[in-house]
Amino acid sequence: MTRTRTAVLVALVACAALIAGAAAPAAAAAGGAPADDFGQNAEVVDATTATPSIADAAQDDQLNCSFPRTVTDAGGEEMTIEQEPETIVTLNPSAAQTLWEIGARDKVVGVSQYATYLDGTDNRTIVSNEDGTTSAEKVVNLDPDLVLAPNTVANETVDQLRNNGLTVYQFASASSIDDVYDKTERIGELAGACEGATETVEWMQTEIDAVRENVSESDRPSVYFEFFGTTPGAGTFQHDVITTAGGQNTAAQAGLDGWKQINDEQLIAQDPEFLLVLEGSEVPDREAVQSTSAVQNDRIIEANNNYMQQPAPRVVYAIQEISEQLQQYESDSGDSTADGESDGNDSGSGDSVPGFGVVPAVAALLSVGVLARRRN
Repeated sequence: MTRTRTAVLVALVACAALIAGAAAPAAAAAGGAPADDFGQNAEVVDATTATPSIADAAQDDQLNCSFPRTVTDAGGEEMTIEQEPETIVTLNPSAAQTLWEIGARDKVVGVSQYATYLDGTDNRTIVSNEDGTTSAEKVVNLDPDLVLAPNTVANETVDQLRNNGLTVYQFASASSIDDVYDKTERIGELAGACEGATETVEWMQTEIDAVRENVSESDRPSVYFEFFGTTPGAGTFQHDVITTAGGQNTAAQAGLDGWKQINDEQLIAQDPEFLLVLEGSEVPDREAVQSTSAVQNDRIIEANNNYMQQPAPRVVYAIQEISEQLQQYESDSGDSTADGESDGNDSGSGDSVPGFGVVPAVAALLSVGVLARRRN
C-alpha cells in the first residue's frame, strides 16, 4: 500500500512538474532474470521455419472456456481437452507469467528455471535440466492435465511427453504486442480462466494506449538494443516494444528482420541516440557501440529482462520503463537548454520532448499509480 501511495504521489508531482516545464519522472526499475524470447528456450524461430502466428493459431474471436473442446496448436497438433485443467506445467517463463497475471497461478505445478522470479514459485517443481532444457522425466512425474510449451522445445521432448499420455500445447513465436494479447487469451481459454484473461488484456490495452497517446510520429529518438551480440529487427515483439514506447528501432532502420547481427558499419551509419540494455547488463565494449552518440552522450536506458524479453502481460511495464526514460533524458536536455547551455540555434522553448507531447505525457504519468496498484 505504501508503494502504491508513493507511486500515485510521485505521478501527481511529476504531472505538476511537467506543466511547469520541469523534467519527467525517472524510470521504474525491477529485477531481471533469463528470458524466454531468445536463446535455447526462446519463442523465436528461425526465419526459414514456416510456423503459423499466434493469431493464426487462435480460432475464435470470443473466448471459449467450455469443455470438452478441441484445439489445434502452432505445430498443427489437434488435441481434445476433456475438462478444465486442474494442474498445468509451463515449459517457458512467459506462459507462467501469463497464468500468474490472469489469476490461474494456483493451477501451476511445474515451471522452468527461468520462471522462478515469479512470487510463489518456490513451492513449484522446477522442470528444467541443469543446461536449461526441459526434463521430460520431471514433467511426466507431475502428470499434469496440460503442458504449455514454446515451439522451440525439442520435438523429441514433446513426443516423449505426448507418448506418456500428456496433453502438450505449443505456441508460435510472438512477433508483436497483438500476438501477446492473442497468446494471453488463448492461455486463458486453455486454463479455464477466460474472465481473468479478458480483464488482463483489457488492462494491457488501456495502459499501452496511454503510452501511445504520449508518442508523436515525428522526431522519434533512435534506440539500439543488443542482446548477446544480436539485435531484434522488424518482425520481433521487442521491435514493437521499442516503437510503442516512442523510439525508432535502429535494427529495423538498418533493414534487419528478426534477430540478427548488425555489422559495425551499419551501426556506425545509424548512430543511435539511445542504447537499451537489460537491467544488470554491461554496455557492449566493442568499438562500434562505444562510438555511438548513445554511449558518447551517456544515453543508456534499461528495461527489466523478464518484462522486455518475455511475450506476456508484464511487457506493459517494459514499455512504460522505456517511455519514461526516453522522456526523462529529453526533458533533462530541455532543462539544460533552458539553463543557457544552448548553442543559440534552438528554436524550441525546452518544453517539447522529441517524440512526445506534453499533455498526453501528463495523462501517461497519471497511469503510474495504476501500474503500481497492479504490481502490488
